Amino acid sequence: MPLHTFQGSYEPMRSQDVPATNESTITDFKPSARKDADSSLGWYRVDPVFNGIEMIPYQADNTDNINGTWELWGMACGNGPAELMAEISGTVGTAKISDDFTALAYDTLNVVTDTHISDISVSDGGGNNRVGKIRTDAVGYKWLKNVYTDITSIQNCFIRGY
Repeated sequence: MPLHTFQGSYEPMRSQDVPATNESTITDFKPSARKDADSSLGWYRVDPVFNGIEMIPYQADNTDNINGTWELWGMACGNGPAELMAEISGTVGTAKISDDFTALAYDTLNVVTDTHISDISVSDGGGNNRVGKIRTDAVGYKWLKNVYTDITSIQNCFIRGY
């Protein structure tokens, strides 16, 4: 039996960058209220061909040493509840996402709380001014969303499936 590998390209997790606001007051995770109602707070649809996901969090205003914390939420389907997968914190380094993009990647990442059925891990997130990444198994989730709970600058996250 042949094995198949699928690799997706990086794309923004949200259609709009998130302004420097605290979203910790968001408590209504009903799919009808969040999935389609607000594009900036919208859910990212995970293609079912991908088993794993990799995320590169960044801030968009070209300033390093910014700290942030956020929660990663997942939802299996339109009728299922939103589930907290992890709480993550980090610090922005000096690595740019690309030459024509002013955003800087987080170079220090920590998984503070992991409530996901599969491990959530950090790759190259030790504070070395390289692009830190968060990886996990998509394990049946159809929708993902980062909820920013403590940020002081514009944020977003690149995501790709593999």
